Amino acid sequence: MDGTENKITFQPFLDSKCKPMSLKDQTFIGLTFGQILLAIGLLGGLITAYTDINVKIASITVRTEKLEQFRTEERQLIEVNRTENMNAHAKMNDKLDLLLIRNGNEKYSN
Repeated sequence: MDGTENKITFQPFLDSKCKPMSLKDQTFIGLTFGQILLAIGLLGGLITAYTDINVKIASITVRTEKLEQFRTEERQLIEVNRTENMNAHAKMNDKLDLLLIRNGNEKYSN
């Protein structure tokens, strides 16, 4: 054994038809592989940012609608409470008037 049978040769890479590609080699469209990778990365970043912004806008819209619905329900509840409170005060005033009139008449009748 002379030790040559276990050596790995890079003969296909040394052949002119099969040379290794680098990021600086131009492709058939005139761009280098580095430029193509950069364009793909930039496009992916733009799509990701656009999707993220749309999701945030949609969640803010849903949240705003829920808050507006809650606000409307609270207004209605406050109006109902105000009306009930006003009616209860009117009844209490009427009862107080009756008590004052009765007590007043008894006081002055003697």
